[in-house]
Amino acid sequence: MGSDRRAAILLDTIRQHADFISQTLPSSVEAYMEDQTRRLAIERGLQVAIEALVDLAALVWSKRQEGAPQDDEGIIRGLARIGVLSGTDAESLSDLRRFRNVLVHQYAALDHARVFSHAHRAPEAARRLGAHLLKGLPS
Repeated sequence: MGSDRRAAILLDTIRQHADFISQTLPSSVEAYMEDQTRRLAIERGLQVAIEALVDLAALVWSKRQEGAPQDDEGIIRGLARIGVLSGTDAESLSDLRRFRNVLVHQYAALDHARVFSHAHRAPEAARRLGAHLLKGLPS
């Protein structure tokens, strides 16, 4: 699969999951807490959107032939260093990546109020970051 096609698929995944979260998230944390099915779906939507963002960042890094980073954080810092991401956007992506790790590895002890809070901010951030990363792909 070519990098342009892969990037388009990742961006579409980000947008679809961001839209799902925006449309599904209730207006109150109490309503969020009461509906386990919705809560689990939103958690999964967050996880997939964030993973797609991190994958898109890695694709941009790879296609720009910037060398081998040690890890995802190295890619994010590197993209900020070369101007693909602003410092603010790099910090936002790092925050989302760390939160994805919480979703995946601390699922038994999730702070649902924290997930709810992230779910309010994440869709807009994911769309914005995805668009910025896409612009960073070399022609």
